[in-house]
Amino acid sequence: MAGFKVYRNGVVTQSLGPAVSSLTDIGLIEGATYTYRVRVFNELAEEDTNTADQSATTLDVTAPIFSGATLATSLSSSAIRVDWCPASGPPSVYKVYRST
Repeated sequence: MAGFKVYRNGVVTQSLGPAVSSLTDIGLIEGATYTYRVRVFNELAEEDTNTADQSATTLDVTAPIFSGATLATSLSSSAIRVDWCPASGPPSVYKVYRST
């Protein structure tokens, strides 16, 4: 065995030595899905074709858009209700800050 070839979306992106067993693929598009295939090759550049594709999607880390529109309503001498419009995109959590 001479090494490994890493394919991304059907195109060779890296040729690696026989001692390498992982690769970090950088510079990808946020929220995009990529398909990978790793093939071993010998000194004659013959590749083993007995490998399966694996897919992964990069994280979508774009912050959701929030209008900031809030409404605070006094309910009693010790309670206030805070309402807001939902953010666009799938927020994982809302953080509500209070000051005295």
